Amino acid sequence: MGLALTTQDIQPRDYIPSLDGWRAVSIAIVFLAHAFHSLPVPGGFGVTVFFFISGYLITTLLVREYAKSGTISFLSFYIRRFFRLAPPLLLTMTLAIGLVLAGRAEGTLSPVGLASQVFFFFNYWDATARQADVISGTKIFWSLSVEEHFYFIFPATMLLILKRKASPAVLAAVALVAVFWRIVKFSVLGFDEWQIYALTDTRFDSMLWGSFLAVMMEKRPDLLQGIPRRAIAVAALGGGALILLTFVVRDEFFRSTFRYTVQGVSLVPIFYYSLVYPGTLAYRVLNSKIARQIGVYSYTFYLCHYIILNALIFNGLVERELVAAVWAGSLALAYSALMYHFVELPVRHWRSGLLTTLARSRTSAREAEARP
Repeated sequence: MGLALTTQDIQPRDYIPSLDGWRAVSIAIVFLAHAFHSLPVPGGFGVTVFFFISGYLITTLLVREYAKSGTISFLSFYIRRFFRLAPPLLLTMTLAIGLVLAGRAEGTLSPVGLASQVFFFFNYWDATARQADVISGTKIFWSLSVEEHFYFIFPATMLLILKRKASPAVLAAVALVAVFWRIVKFSVLGFDEWQIYALTDTRFDSMLWGSFLAVMMEKRPDLLQGIPRRAIAVAALGGGALILLTFVVRDEFFRSTFRYTVQGVSLVPIFYYSLVYPGTLAYRVLNSKIARQIGVYSYTFYLCHYIILNALIFNGLVERELVAAVWAGSLALAYSALMYHFVELPVRHWRSGLLTTLARSRTSAREAEARP
């Protein structure tokens, strides 16, 4: 059966099926890796999937905004990002600082360390300082730095690409450049596996592969039409096999260079299949109510889960991994739900009002310029 659908035919424009489910999968991988050190859970891959989702979602929103208005409002973009990311981060860090001051969590309240996490340069500071003094459980905030650096650069880059009507292949080409840069940094400049794993200049391609898929689906659906569903399924299965292979290969050179490229390319057909056929058996779990809700909570859950887990262990409240995982997961989920309903939703409502006001102001300004 041929695929003769565009994304507009497949899904409503205000909701992307499977997206929250993918977030749930990502956070589950990360959580299990932190909770069960005795098991070989590839926690880093969960972060890679988060990056891919971010690239896909942000690019989709930017492309649709450009199609509607002929431009991209940088101010609106950064307002949305700030009010989406800042409240949970600042409140969670305040909680973590309180735990340290009360003697209920390990860590050092380093002014530089805290500033690097709030202002999103922690990944570079941590890679330079080595064993940087931070609150226990917050070293995972390196990934927020990578995403914020991407957000800082990408909207202007995307606007340039859209104005020039450049091919989606441009994004793929830039993503492929990253692997050569990783080879240079690892083999020539002597950067180690952790540094390459955490630095923005060596990890941005994980988001670009999501961006590539978004541009293909939004701007060039003609290239996807006619692809048989079976071919997409085979490509998705092949991508899954390649990802499993990246878990098995332990060679440090491969893990520091080609691993992220293989995973990013492999996620393209897997993710595409779940977006085009969200009702198939393989992806129904992704679209279940529970998975979607966990996906909604995933950002705050990511911020708090490792802090809570380490605090429980530090205070001697749990010993066995399974017990620690149950308690930490339950508390993190409860905290995330409270944050969502009592902080994120009210902030979202206020943010929507602000953006509406800005949009009306821009419209009024354009109308005033158009008057003779």
